[in-house]
Amino acid sequence: MKTYLPALFVVILNLTSLAINASEVNIKCEWLSPSNNSPTSFKFYQGTPAIICAKRSIIKLFLIGKQNKITKIIQRGNGTTKDRAFLLTTPSSGIQFHSPAIPGDTEIIINYLHNNQKKQTKIFCVVPYIAKQSKLSSDIITVQGFALGFYPNYKTSKVSKIRNNPLHYTAKKLYVEITPKNQDCFISPSMQMKNMVIIGDNDNKRHTDFFPANMFFIQEIENMFALFQRQGLPMNGLKIISAFRTPEYNSRIGSSKFSQHIYGDAIDIIFDANNDGTADDLDGDGRVTLSDAKIVVNAIEEAQSRGVLALGGIGVYYFDKRANKHRLTFHVDFRGVRAFWAYYHRANGKIEEIKWNSKFFKNDRKQK
Repeated sequence: MKTYLPALFVVILNLTSLAINASEVNIKCEWLSPSNNSPTSFKFYQGTPAIICAKRSIIKLFLIGKQNKITKIIQRGNGTTKDRAFLLTTPSSGIQFHSPAIPGDTEIIINYLHNNQKKQTKIFCVVPYIAKQSKLSSDIITVQGFALGFYPNYKTSKVSKIRNNPLHYTAKKLYVEITPKNQDCFISPSMQMKNMVIIGDNDNKRHTDFFPANMFFIQEIENMFALFQRQGLPMNGLKIISAFRTPEYNSRIGSSKFSQHIYGDAIDIIFDANNDGTADDLDGDGRVTLSDAKIVVNAIEEAQSRGVLALGGIGVYYFDKRANKHRLTFHVDFRGVRAFWAYYHRANGKIEEIKWNSKFFKNDRKQK
């Protein structure tokens, strides 16, 4: 049975409150990406997932396992609208419906049978907002009255890879809001809402609660994480240091003017299993060196050379232990063209470029 709810949104599958085994609530969702309407599909096995869906797209939701049958869904009112219930005449393991059009949170309750026992789970729909141009300048982008900052015009760049790549150097139009209710929810099997804008170490708060609804980036991150897992890297130690930054914040910390972080298309990571802030020894030699960096870079570049992972920028930041406790961090973005850089940060404040020969990209011009 096809059930339709009245538009552009994020679906949050709230499973944590259910007193049932994880195997009973594994969920598969299929939908359209809000950025380019491309089909997207994820299976969720942990936490409370959040799925960013395209405007007025059909959401297909499946409870994995023959023992699970959906019987009814209820769309909660938001204060101005009443609850709406949709009954399935024949219980089914899957259901499809249209997403709500109202911005903000919309709660949807899913009633289902598990081995003929009545169960319930929740879905919260969080509608992405459409960005607007500021009245002060068309290059300043605002979301719900919050100014993200000044987006540079890619046409003015001296770098041809930027001038000829407007898709990855233009401000995104759709933004999702992180709230106390949804911050722990998963937007993919591995990434949580709160991972997209990291809380600062100094003031213990986010510089913004909005991030671009960029499903292409999220999908590529999932592809990369799956790649790391196949390579045997310690995924329990993978930490996200930085993801989306507003242009204003990006400028404040002295980052590159056209950084992919301001477009919601970049991530900085560290492997730190014991949470001491220092990178892990990945090659087992008892030290944190560039040999560890090569394991990660080679894994990414090998996948990119085969077309398994989208091309983009890879950055290696290697620190003297007296300069930064992280010791070794990585930048990865998916700008569509290759770029690479590696720097050694000395304790005296000097920064040196590291000579790096790619194993998979020959005659490669190192460019940040």
